[in-house]
Order: sequence, then C-alpha cells, then structure tokens
Amino acid sequence: GGEVYAPDLIGCGLENGVADNWIPEKQGLFFPLSWAEGCETLIEEEILPSVRKRKRGKSNFASSLLGAFTNSNSSNDDDGDGVIVVSQGGLAPVGVSIASRNSYPTSLTGKNYVKGLIMASPPKWNEMITPIPENNLSDQYDFFTSKVRGGLAFALLESKWAVEFFSNLFLFSNDCDDEWIERATGDAACKEARTPVMAFNAGFCNARSFEYELTNLEIKTLVLSGLDDEEREEQRRKYGSEMKNCVMESLRGKNVLPWESPVEFCVVLREFVENI
Repeated sequence: GGEVYAPDLIGCGLENGVADNWIPEKQGLFFPLSWAEGCETLIEEEILPSVRKRKRGKSNFASSLLGAFTNSNSSNDDDGDGVIVVSQGGLAPVGVSIASRNSYPTSLTGKNYVKGLIMASPPKWNEMITPIPENNLSDQYDFFTSKVRGGLAFALLESKWAVEFFSNLFLFSNDCDDEWIERATGDAACKEARTPVMAFNAGFCNARSFEYELTNLEIKTLVLSGLDDEEREEQRRKYGSEMKNCVMESLRGKNVLPWESPVEFCVVLREFVENI
C-alpha cells in the first residue's frame, strides 16, 4: 500500500481554494518547466519528509499521477528514499523534465531522488523530439486567449456535450462515464483555471525537443500504451529502441489508461516499483 499524490496542474489548485489564478503577465508562461519545478517542490518539501518521518524499517511507497513512489530500499540517495515519476498523456514532457533534472547523470539540480519514470500514453516519439514551431504556438495561444473566438471555443469545449463527444472520439475505447464528464466540467472548469489549459492545448509543453533528456536518461523507464491506440502504439515503440533503459507494455484501453484500466494499471505500477 501507499499514498497517492496527484498535483493539480490544470486547475492550479483553484477547485480546492488553495491557489490563486495564473496571470501570465505576472507569473510568465514557462511550460513545462514551471510545472516541473512545482512538482519538485512538492516532492522535496512534502512527500519525502513525510515518508521519512513514518519510516519504520519497511519499504514505503508514495505515488502521484504526475508523481512519485518512495522506496526506502534505494541505496543511491543519502536518505535511502527516491521517487518514481508517473505522467499521463500530453504531460509526458513534465515527467521527463522532472526525471532528467533529478537523476544522474543528467541532473541539473544536483539531486538524485528520481529512480524511475513511467509514461502512460505519451505522445509519439517524433512528437517528443520535434519542437512545435514558434509561430504555430503563438497562433494557437492567441486563438485560445482571444475574447471572441477563444471565449466561444471554451464555452463549447467546457460543455458536457463537447467533453463527452471528444472523449469518446479521442480518449476512450468505450464510452466515457458520467464521473469523467462531471470531473471535466465541474468547478475546475472555471475561467480562472483557463490559462494553464490554454497553454497546454496550444502545445507549449512541446515547444522544444526532449531528445537529449530521453536519450541520456539511465533510470528505468516504462511506456504504457493502449491496445486500442494502434497507430500511436507502433510509434511509441521507438522509446524502447532509442532510450537506454526503456520497455513498453500494452494495456486494455486507448489514451487514459489509469481511468480505463485502473486495476491493471496499478498492478503494472507495483511490479515496476518492486523491481527498482
């Protein structure tokens, strides 16, 4: 067993009333670095200290959807603790950034607490190593932030009808359920939370190539792909051939495997953790 940490990146914590809305003119738009740094702060200031306090000589685990398992059996960290980063879908650049910045030999922080990386339904390999052109990013972001066109687009996209339609079209093997629709259209779908959604949909997470990080990572890496996502599954096999220590497994589902196959997903994660 263990704790699960799921950082609120898209909603910025607004749903739980614990954060201010993101104002680009004040905080800037540094994606995916800002998200990676936020997760690093969570891991360093909350997750690892909390686990260390409770350690009683057993192996402890903590996890997050874009987060971590801690393993007290790890010998590569001063405190014997490490984390496994788990990313979902288009947030793979955030997961790769955290893993690369905090594991040897690529560490930019001087820390070495990331012991493994799991990417569920990541973009195709070529999409991860090919930057989206700057003019495309600018055009897409300008569209989403425009009061007229962007406002109308978001009014549509945040509707239950649109969420259900596009989820069934692109994300799920079978029809999405009511809970998925409610979560996607609930309090988190407020105007104050739109900025990170706009940045994500504009493609900011792929504004640069992650080829260096991916090809130089030495930690154990697992790519999970949906059996019903045949085109991307074939393209994702390049992770295994291009990375130093990466394998791919397929699970029932399409593009949201933790939701479509939660039991199988958890089994795979535990097996991964136990073999670190």
